[in-house]
Formats: sequence, C-alpha cells, structure tokens
Amino acid sequence: MYKQCPICNQIFYKPSNYTSAHFQKKIYCSNKCRAATKRNGEYKFCKCCKTQFYNRPCEDRQYCSKSCFDTIRQGVTVVNSGQFRKGQNMGENHYNWKGGVKSETQKIRDSAEYKSWRRAVFQKDDFRCFDCGEKGGTLNADHIFPFAIFPRLRLDINNGRTLCIECHKKTSTYAGKLQQLTKFKYEYT
Repeated sequence: MYKQCPICNQIFYKPSNYTSAHFQKKIYCSNKCRAATKRNGEYKFCKCCKTQFYNRPCEDRQYCSKSCFDTIRQGVTVVNSGQFRKGQNMGENHYNWKGGVKSETQKIRDSAEYKSWRRAVFQKDDFRCFDCGEKGGTLNADHIFPFAIFPRLRLDINNGRTLCIECHKKTSTYAGKLQQLTKFKYEYT
C-alpha cells in the first residue's frame, strides 16, 4: 500500500506499525510536509547577516536571531564581505548626538578630583552615616552647603558628610528639594 505526498511528490509506503485505516487518513509523507501546508508566513532576509529565515505570520522580525539583533543594537554592522564596522551608531554618528555637550555639574561629578573628594569624605567619617551611625551599606557623600549654591566649597572635605540613603532623603537639599530652596531664596531676598 502506498501514496504520493502532495507537497514533495514523494511516494511513501504504509509503515508496518500503521493499520490500514490509519494509513488511509495519512495524507503527507512526513510532519515536515504537513507543517508546510500550515505555514502562511514568509521568508525574509536578515538585515544583519543577509541570510534567509522564515518569519511566522504572528511576528514581524527583521533579524534571523537574537545575536544579529544584539549586533545591530551595539552599533556593529556586518558588511557583505563579513567584516565588521564598529561604532557606526556611536558618538557623532548616533542620532541623539549633541556635540559632546556635558553640563558643568556633570563634568565636575565625573572628574577624578570629585571622586577623590567623595573617598576622602567617606574615610573622614569612617564609612559611617553622620546621622544614624550605620556603618557600610550604600552611602552618599552629601554637601553640607549645597553643591549648586556654593561652587567654591564643592571639593572642600570639611563641606562633606557621609549619609546613608534614608538619612540623605531627609535632608533639605536632597534631589528636587534644592530647587524649591533656591526659588524661595530668590523670591524673598
């Protein structure tokens, strides 16, 4: 007993473990051919490596794999010859590039002097919170006289104190509270 597969036109015979009734219901030679009839997606070419892949109808993928997707996200693009061009979407080539502009505050906070100041403040207070006395944990170096209002005291070790996060949140200069202070200062002075 034999049949011809409508997908691949291959002739296939009744396996010994099939009954005649079961074989009568069988239409395709393999699960692969049966699955091919249920596919209504499309084949696409990967934008990264240019290989062909099957895209299911419920998806709208542009890349054949996660590694190709990650390669593009990291700014590394595969050229047809198989070579890489690094930095295509980085620095000046990035769509959000603003000319290397950093605020004055950010330049200071990223400087080696500021990091050295933080370390010195922590050592001065023996890595203990100035208010509650907790040792270790996540500590912040807080300016006693605010960073934004007193620029000359920014890197003065005596203007720093070590605070844990909870105690730092209670200060009047934490996060957006300083803007309220400066607004108050300019309105009433």
